[in-house]
Amino acid sequence: KQQVEELDLRKEKINRQQITILVISVLIVIAVLVSLLVVILFFKNHRTTAKLSRTLSHLKNTQDQLIQSEKMASLGTLTAGVAHEINTPLGIIVTSISLTREKTHEIKKDFAAGTLSKSVMAKYFDSVEQSSGMSTKALERVITLLANFKQVAADQVVEEAREVNLIEYIEEVMNTLSAELKRSKVNYRYTGEAELVLTTIPGIFAQVLTNLVTNAIRHGFEYKENGNINIHVSPWNGGGAKIVFADDGCGMTQEVINKIYDPFFTTKRSRGGTGLGMNIVYNLINKKLEGHIDIE
Repeated sequence: KQQVEELDLRKEKINRQQITILVISVLIVIAVLVSLLVVILFFKNHRTTAKLSRTLSHLKNTQDQLIQSEKMASLGTLTAGVAHEINTPLGIIVTSISLTREKTHEIKKDFAAGTLSKSVMAKYFDSVEQSSGMSTKALERVITLLANFKQVAADQVVEEAREVNLIEYIEEVMNTLSAELKRSKVNYRYTGEAELVLTTIPGIFAQVLTNLVTNAIRHGFEYKENGNINIHVSPWNGGGAKIVFADDGCGMTQEVINKIYDPFFTTKRSRGGTGLGMNIVYNLINKKLEGHIDIE
């Protein structure tokens, strides 16, 4: 009986040991499987991370290229506007000089013939004075346009921060866009501070302002014979500026407003719109200028 009891105890002990060994074996197998899974996931995650890094780098390069492309488009708009605007004063100068030359030839003939009178000379002097005055004003306009364009274009290429009088700089940029505004019969008006000096990146700001103006012309005033753009500037906390750009165009639906900053969103897809203008404006203001933009 004692042997049977002892045998039963040994069997029970062996069973417990077998169960313990089985549990330990199962745990070891699970641990091995988990370790293998961790290793597999690690390498898979490493490959995925590397792929995502390459994709992110590609997207960043693409974004930089798009911003650069939009900058060149903005610069092209300025160039075309200035070229068009210069044509008018240059035409006035050519006309004035031609008129003066014709009058001079007539005076020379009268002088050679001995028929030159005091009254004719007086009219000639008045004509020359008037032509010279018109030419001088036209040349001053050309010089102003070229100076504005030179500064704005240089800022867009260099993109360096410097101290500027924001009000004067806005006028310079809007001056280079005057041809575009005239062509679309859009009036521009400024209200607000007479002077506001701050440190910013003028080239980035010029690109933002150019994009806003061209966006308003293409979308806001598309079905209107004329329109108005108003810019109001006031000081902002911490030495910055609050700029309100407003127009009396057709406006936007809430759906468009909700998507206005989305890349590649445009209401002019069939007419060659890329949908990048406002997205680039958003990124330039928030990242480059460290500012904030709201729209109503």
